[in-house]
Amino acid sequence: MPETGRPRLTIWGCRGSIAVGGPGTVRHGGATSCVVIEEGPRRLVLDAGTGLRRYGRSLTPPDIPGPHTVLLTHTHWDHLIGLPFFPPLYHASATIKVLGPDQPGATLTQVLDRLLDPAVWPLQPSADLRVTPVGPGRFEAGGFSVAAVRVAHAGVTLGYRIDTESGGSVSYVTDNELAAMHPEERSELVQLVAGSDVLIHDATYADAQLAERAGWGHSSAEESVRLGLEAGCRTVLLFHHDPDADDALVDERLELARRSAGSGDMTVMAAADGLILEF
Repeated sequence: MPETGRPRLTIWGCRGSIAVGGPGTVRHGGATSCVVIEEGPRRLVLDAGTGLRRYGRSLTPPDIPGPHTVLLTHTHWDHLIGLPFFPPLYHASATIKVLGPDQPGATLTQVLDRLLDPAVWPLQPSADLRVTPVGPGRFEAGGFSVAAVRVAHAGVTLGYRIDTESGGSVSYVTDNELAAMHPEERSELVQLVAGSDVLIHDATYADAQLAERAGWGHSSAEESVRLGLEAGCRTVLLFHHDPDADDALVDERLELARRSAGSGDMTVMAAADGLILEF
């Protein structure tokens, strides 16, 4: 933990849909969704995208057994595919708890069984893998208090607010189409994220793209800022970058978002692999 003792979050992956690489994504990174929140001995992993591999490789031997708690927003592959590459999965002394929503026609356990089926993955876990379905409401995960609501994305997708013992809060809404939310759903989301120290929100597109991407389940950078302003958040972190957006385009969308924010006190940033924020 930082010397200040304050909770922190680390971005291990912030790309959407599919991992990308190359010289155009050096600054913001190309790994898919994975964020780790830490406070004292407590750790909570948000989503198991390809960034989970690098996080797992950063663990020193005393930390490998865990227990590790992974909280999934939903079960699309870009949020799951890092799990087979998570080193603690192959340590017999490790405990890995995976929480997330069941899907229509498939439980969370069934989805993970498919992910690790020998037909598509050659190694079998030796860790103690424990799966717990969660839904809207309040529950505990990794020693943190979590609140969840449904958001507008294909299947069952949840947005989360994580509150720390010290009073800090992070809201994590990584795949969400704000324009598709019913007024009641948006009101519920605003209540969830209200006053968050950090709001991590889907910013796959710019406003100018929204008409042609309606129904795709994602939002714009400017929309994310407007949500942050409405909910009184201190920092908005643009997340789930379009795989077709290189660093220059992410920077361009960040500038549009900052213009939308105006001259108030809210900070607007673009997520990047390796970014660490205390809150």
